Amino acid sequence: MTRKGDVRDTPVEFDGALGFGDVFYFVCIDAYEKLEPLYIQFKEKYHCIFQTEIYSGEQWLEIVPKSVSKANAILQLKEELGIEYIVAFGDGKNDIEMFEIADESYAVENAVDELKAIATGIIESNDSDGVAKWLYNKFYTII
Repeated sequence: MTRKGDVRDTPVEFDGALGFGDVFYFVCIDAYEKLEPLYIQFKEKYHCIFQTEIYSGEQWLEIVPKSVSKANAILQLKEELGIEYIVAFGDGKNDIEMFEIADESYAVENAVDELKAIATGIIESNDSDGVAKWLYNKFYTII
C-alpha cells in the first residue's frame, strides 16, 4: 500500500512546527510490537487510539490531546448550534466515544466488533454506500 498523495500526510517542515497551536494529530503505523510500548507510554497523557486499521490491516496508533475527540467536537457543535439530536455513523475504535454520546449510532457492516456492540444498528458497509443509503431511506420521504 502506498501513501503517496495521501492528504493526511503532513510532514513537519521545521523543528519548531510541533509547538504551533493547541491541536495536533499523530498517526504512527508499524508493527504491533513496535507501537504497543508507545501506546503504554502515552495513553495516560494523551488521547490514544490503538487499533488495527480495518481497510489496510495495518496497526495504527493515533495520538491527540486529551480534550480532542470526535465526541468533544460534536458536543461543542451541539451547544453552539443548538442541536437537540445526534445521529452518528462509524467504523473504527476512534468512533466509540462519539457513539456513546449520540442519540442514535450506526456502525457499518465492516466496522470493528467493539463499535458494532454499542451501535443502535448495523447498516450496509462503506463499500456499499451504507451511510448514504441510510440517509436516503430516512429522509427521502420527507422531501
